[in-house]
Amino acid sequence: MKTYFAVWFMLVLMGCSNSSVCPPCTSTISSACPKESCPSCNCTPTQEQVCPTITVIKNYTYTKYVCPNGDIVQKTELCFPTLTTSLVPITTNEQGTHIKFVDVEPACLYGVNGGFVKFSVGSIADQITIQVRTDTESYTDVYSTNNLFEGTRNFAISDKRVQSDFMLSMNKAYLLRVKFRIAATNLTEYSNEHFVDTRRGSDYMTKVCSSK
Repeated sequence: MKTYFAVWFMLVLMGCSNSSVCPPCTSTISSACPKESCPSCNCTPTQEQVCPTITVIKNYTYTKYVCPNGDIVQKTELCFPTLTTSLVPITTNEQGTHIKFVDVEPACLYGVNGGFVKFSVGSIADQITIQVRTDTESYTDVYSTNNLFEGTRNFAISDKRVQSDFMLSMNKAYLLRVKFRIAATNLTEYSNEHFVDTRRGSDYMTKVCSSK
C-alpha cells in the first residue's frame, strides 16, 4: 500500500514539473500546481465553445366531446342547443271527452329519427285524423284511419321519403293533435296538443338511429 502511494506521488510531481497542467477541475487551487487555478467548470460560450441548445417540448391537451348524434363539439352545451319557439301546446282538450289518452314520443323508424302516436278512446271512433301545424300555419291533416278504439301510428322525420304512416320535415317545430269523430254521438273531439321538435338538438333528433 505504501509503495502504491509513493509511485502515485512521484507521477504527480513529474506531471507538474514537465507540463504544469492542473489535475481535473476542483473548487480550489490545485495542490499539485499551487500557482495555477483550475479552469472554470461553468459553461461560458466562446468562439471555441458553445453551450448546448436546450429544447423544451410542451404538451397541449385538446378536449373534444362526442354528442349522442355523433357530432364532435368543443363544449357539451353545443350538443343540446337552446331551442325557442312561440308554440304553446294546449293540454286541456281531453277533459270531458271519450279520449282515454294520446301519447306522442320519439322513436327510430328504419334507421331514421321519428316517433310514435298512441291513442285510445272509450267509444269507437269512425274517423281518426292526425293533424299538425307550425307557428305560421293552421292545422293540416297528415294521416287518417277509421273505426278504431285504439292504435299506434308512426312517423318519420326526413326530407326524403321513408316508409311510415306519415312524414314530418326536418328543422321545424310542430304541434300535433288527434281528431276523433265519435260514432255514437257523431261529435268531433280533439286530443291535447303535443310538441314535436324536429330541429337539430331536440329530443327527437338527438336519439341515435342507424339502419346498420
